[in-house]
Amino acid sequence: AWEAIKDQPILPYGSGAYAIVMWEKANEQQTRELYGMFVPNEYVDRTFRQENILVYVNDDGEQIAQRINSDKAHNYILDIWMSYGLFATIALVAFLVILIVRLVTANTAFTWSVLAAGVVYGFFSMAWFPAVATDPLAFALIGVGWGAAERARNGVPDDAAALIVETRDSLPRNASRAERRRHLRQRR
Repeated sequence: AWEAIKDQPILPYGSGAYAIVMWEKANEQQTRELYGMFVPNEYVDRTFRQENILVYVNDDGEQIAQRINSDKAHNYILDIWMSYGLFATIALVAFLVILIVRLVTANTAFTWSVLAAGVVYGFFSMAWFPAVATDPLAFALIGVGWGAAERARNGVPDDAAALIVETRDSLPRNASRAERRRHLRQRR
């Protein structure tokens, strides 16, 4: 991925282009190494590629096709950079920096927990790629962390449910929404 980025650092190759670009940028030795990742080593010399399928002939003379399922770089940042370009990568990194600052400045046990989980996912994503199984959880965690940081910034206690019950008990049932908000602000 890095070789492709060096050749085209600003413009993206497009989503899923890694599978094509990795073969285009590979020299002869790298191509043999890639073949060795997908076919038995003894057949590497008898292997050729047709798009995303490797074909080799085994000792019995049979032609065997092996599909290549490598469509992403095994590094989240490099994959985003290669697929979506430099500006999308800068936007992602800026968003993550802003999120980290918000989580740290909120300084609650929950936001520190979200930050710790994010650090673990960050290390995971530097050696793996975006996945359907993990990304929705990671982005849900980001949303929950952002919400918790906003609550802390606005002085909303973690036990907001108790505050709502207390407010309902101390205001008449027919109180307007504005009166309820005013009452909440005064309680903080």
